[in-house]
Amino acid sequence: MITARVIELDDGNFDDEVTQSDRPVLVEFWDDSCLPCKALENTLDELAEQYAGRAKVCHMDVETNAQTICSLGIEQLPSVLVFQNGNIVDRFVGDEPQGVYCSAIDGTLVLNWVI
Repeated sequence: MITARVIELDDGNFDDEVTQSDRPVLVEFWDDSCLPCKALENTLDELAEQYAGRAKVCHMDVETNAQTICSLGIEQLPSVLVFQNGNIVDRFVGDEPQGVYCSAIDGTLVLNWVI
């Protein structure tokens, strides 16, 4: 079960929460009927706790947010995108090990620190 640490996105708040964020953002695109999506719930919660204050962890229901889903070209679920300064810097399809997502987020944090 997704907790309050994971930000629920929709077409209305995507720009504010993701595109204009000053922190890296990991977004999972999911659907209620997608079993691998459900398997990612604990991973998302753990990532949100681990990166609290340094990166955002979000998820977005593809059934109710067609505008954003189409603009990003989301075709398979689960899809996980990592954004930095409003740009996609990493893209994953399927349920990856948590360490894969950590490496992607850590890479964006290093870029922030260096710049």
